[in-house]
Amino acid sequence: KTVYANHTEDSLGFIIIIDSIKIYFTGDTSLDSKLYTIKDENVDIVVACINGKYDNLNIHEAIELYNNISAKQIIPMHYGLIPSNRVKENDFVQACAQSGVDYTILKTEKDYFIYKDKGITIKERI
Repeated sequence: KTVYANHTEDSLGFIIIIDSIKIYFTGDTSLDSKLYTIKDENVDIVVACINGKYDNLNIHEAIELYNNISAKQIIPMHYGLIPSNRVKENDFVQACAQSGVDYTILKTEKDYFIYKDKGITIKERI
């Protein structure tokens, strides 16, 4: 399903359902109260940009969105994109820890299992 993104005229977010797990990809977006309506979708995971440049969410805005839509897990993206547009992964980890946010950092070119148990579990396939 395509959903609103506050960026350029043709920007979109996506909600993808796989085995009853709803994953919301924000796409390029800045924080906007219209994004909070995604709470009605009962998403499990939000994959959010955190770079904070070029009208994208920053770390704290991504956490605010996570909280406002009641997601169970957040996965960051767009933080090591290009040299002039980077944020430290550890800054995200610390902000999540301070806010009590459940997060997963995905590594490049790895396979992951995502499943529901008492919450959402994401594990690297070994």
